[in-house]
Parts: sequence; C-alpha cells; structure tokens
Amino acid sequence: MASESAPSPFTTLGIVGTGAMGRGIAQLAAQAGLNVMLFDVKKGAVEEAQHFIKGLWQRSAEKQRISQAQVQQYSERLAEASELTALAPCDIVVEAIVEKLEAEGKVPDGDARPVRLGACVLFIDEVHALPPMVANILLSALDDARLTTIDNIDYDFGEVVFLMATTDAGKLTEAFRSRPDRVLLRNYTLDELAGILWLHGQGELDGYSLPRDVCLEIAARTRALPRVAVRMLANQLIPHFYAAVRGAGGSPSRHLIGEAMTVETVAAYFDSQGVDANGLDATARNYLSYLSTHGATAEERLRQGLGISNRGDFVEVDEYLQRLGLVTVRGGRTLTREGRRYLQASSDLRHRISRQQ
Repeated sequence: MASESAPSPFTTLGIVGTGAMGRGIAQLAAQAGLNVMLFDVKKGAVEEAQHFIKGLWQRSAEKQRISQAQVQQYSERLAEASELTALAPCDIVVEAIVEKLEAEGKVPDGDARPVRLGACVLFIDEVHALPPMVANILLSALDDARLTTIDNIDYDFGEVVFLMATTDAGKLTEAFRSRPDRVLLRNYTLDELAGILWLHGQGELDGYSLPRDVCLEIAARTRALPRVAVRMLANQLIPHFYAAVRGAGGSPSRHLIGEAMTVETVAAYFDSQGVDANGLDATARNYLSYLSTHGATAEERLRQGLGISNRGDFVEVDEYLQRLGLVTVRGGRTLTREGRRYLQASSDLRHRISRQQ
C-alpha cells in the first residue's frame, strides 16, 4: 500500500492485447490502484476482457474476499482505448501479444517438421487455471505420441519433461487428473502459514512484525490457503486498518496500522464479513443448512440448490467441509453428527484446518 508521502511514479498503464496475459496484468494493475487503458485490434476483445476481469472480482466478492465497493472501484479503473494512439497519455505501455514464432523466424523451414524441442524441464504452475486452448495443446503434448500442433505447426515434445503444480486439485479437469503421474504434497500448517504472513506483513508494514497470534488468526480464517491469506492481508486487512487509523485522527503510518491489528480487531473484521473462526463463510453455512433440510444429496443437485454454477467453487467448499469432518460423501453428501452440532453451535475445529496429505 503506497503511502501519501510517496506517491506512485505513474498512474496510468496502457496494455496492448487482451488475451490471458493482458487480462492478468490489467487485473493486478487495477487492484494496485492504477488506471488501465486496454487496446486490442480484435473487435469486441476489450469488452470481453473487461467482462471477464469484472467477473473474477465479482466472484471474489461473493466469496467475501473483497467488498462490493472494491469491485466497483477496481472496475472504474478499466477503460478501452479505441485506437492505438489513444494510449499516448499512458505513463507505461505494455505489449501483451502472443509472439508468432514462425513470423519471427524462430521456427525451422518446412523440411524440418515436426519441430523437435530440445531436452528440458517445462514447469507450469497453477495448471488448473490454464485457458482452455492452452490446456488442450498441453494435453496433446502429454499423449503417447508427444506431438501437438500450434498455429498449424507440429511440435515434438518427446524430450520435454513436464512438471505441473496446482494449489487446487479440485479444479483440475478429468484429463489432467488421469494423464500425468500425481504426487500429493503436504499443505501448509497454520503455524507455517502464520510465518509466511509474518514475513509478508513485514514487507507491507515497513518492517513492523505482526504478532504470531494475529498471523494465526488470519491463517485460520482463510482456511490455511496461502494465496488467499496473503491477498487478504495486502488487499483487505491493511487497507481496512489504514482507514480505521486515519478515521480515528491518527497518522496512517504503517507501524500504527500494524499496531491496530490485534487478534480481537482482526477477528472482528472477519466476523463482519461473515467468516467464522474456522473459516466458514455464508456459502459453507448454506451448504450445511441445505443438507440438514434435504438429507443425503448428490453433487449436481446440491450445486443447483446452492446456486453454485462453477464446479471449482463447489469443490473448494466441499473439500473444506469434509476436511473439518462436518460432511461425508457416503451415499451422497451428508451431514455428520458434528456437522449437525455445528449448525446449532460452532466449535473450535482449527486443529483440522491444516491438511495433512
């Protein structure tokens, strides 16, 4: 979070190209406070990109990770440049256009087809979030023939080792679940994530060290998900306590912001967002209530009943409730005895939050 005495060296970012890379840059830039001008030669591409990015923010708001006010604020920072020259006032312009290797002279002549890639290790992080077109190309390269086609050019991946990672296996398609060999790694414990939050907190708060119990509170309320926890700290908690310190007439220095973040005040913030001590939000509680009313329910029917259209969102809450021992999948999703008790009075389940795999 930039201080008032040290304004950002630039305020407007121009982006040429609104594919996956351009959208990602635009999203992060708008969240960081920059005005973003988007340009694309393809008709309707900018409008489609804006709709996509705003959809991501809206989903975050529905999960109570950001507020509706932030959705509106971020969205107002996105604008379309009708032509390339409209980007002239921008402080910085980024080209986010896919490089055509053949046009750049980086692909051998037709006599050398298929193009054989040299021996290497190709690491792909968060493989569950790949755009469908990229995912299809990758899956083709994973077939026994190890061949895939990109822009009408055949590539041989026979000597390439693919190393893929995801922090949300529930969002993997069946193809990615079945083709690569899978190794499940142990997830962060609350203590480990608290250490990560402490380190990020020092960077965000000019060296101020958040107390361990505050970091543990944030870790538990965000279900021990590292990216969610770090974003929560940077994008929601610190701005919230910045406003609180400033509203109380204090100087909004980062140390004072950190001092305002106690276990009690952080817990109160999450409570105000509808997130309980074990990280259950309104969606999770609705899930439990639905099962309490309807009994054992198949996944598809449960998703429809809860109004969750995206399966990945359903898998996220479903896996978490199973981890806490509140739901079982025997004979359809069913409340456990502990799940029924939890609806009456919540209990401390933090010892179960850290996934052990």
